[in-house]
Amino acid sequence: MLRDDRKHRSQRVTERPRSFLKILLLSGLVFLYPVSASAADKEKQAESCAADDIDCRVVKARAAITENAKRIGRSTSSNTEASPVSYTSNDGVGRKPKTPRTSVYDDFGHALYIRGGALLTGHVTNGDIDTLGFTGSIGYRKRLATNGRSSWWFQPEFLYLRDRGVDDPTLEFPVETIFTGRAGILSLRWAYDGGYIMPFLSVGAGPASLNTQIDDTLTVVDTSFIGVGYSASAGFETEILDSLYFETAYRFLGIVRDEAFGFHTAEIGLNYRF
Repeated sequence: MLRDDRKHRSQRVTERPRSFLKILLLSGLVFLYPVSASAADKEKQAESCAADDIDCRVVKARAAITENAKRIGRSTSSNTEASPVSYTSNDGVGRKPKTPRTSVYDDFGHALYIRGGALLTGHVTNGDIDTLGFTGSIGYRKRLATNGRSSWWFQPEFLYLRDRGVDDPTLEFPVETIFTGRAGILSLRWAYDGGYIMPFLSVGAGPASLNTQIDDTLTVVDTSFIGVGYSASAGFETEILDSLYFETAYRFLGIVRDEAFGFHTAEIGLNYRF
């Protein structure tokens, strides 16, 4: 009996470590299962979360970042040497690509400009007059809207002109006529970004004054009036420096009260955008 009792005790002692190892193994499995289950739940949550749930969107973003990091690691693992991050544009030059813009006008909302030009011909309702004169203008532009490469601008400007004409210089007493005009024109301008050449059109109207001096070498008649001025112009512009543009245009300027006076001008100028 004593021997059997000792034998049973020794068996229990040897079985205790085995039972303890089984308990540790089962505990480890129980501990690891929630971790793996929670990771799987997170992946399912990232796939099925609502679009308006901020927490779910964060989970999605983290999952996307992790996936991208894995892809980058796989794509760069074949390289023997690590290279710094570089950017390559479409033309192959190593630089960070810029976000493409629809129009050059997207970078600007205002412009100041100055123009000067020659008066080509003038027309009066009571006769044609050969002219030789000049014109100058200064103004401001404010962008109102942009649609693709087209843009519309509000353009107030001040315009000055001086025109001279002689009816018939072969006469004994030739009649010389001098026009001096001033106008404040409010215009609507349309412009199109065509790359190097950017065409534009503008139409407008505003108050205008015109002084007429008629000299027949015997007497001088000087008259002035205030009427309505109207302007239409067409031309193009091109960039010469950063924010500085050269422009050229044809303009027709009319001044009306009791009779109509019209002037055709060719103008060049500069505008600065900001």
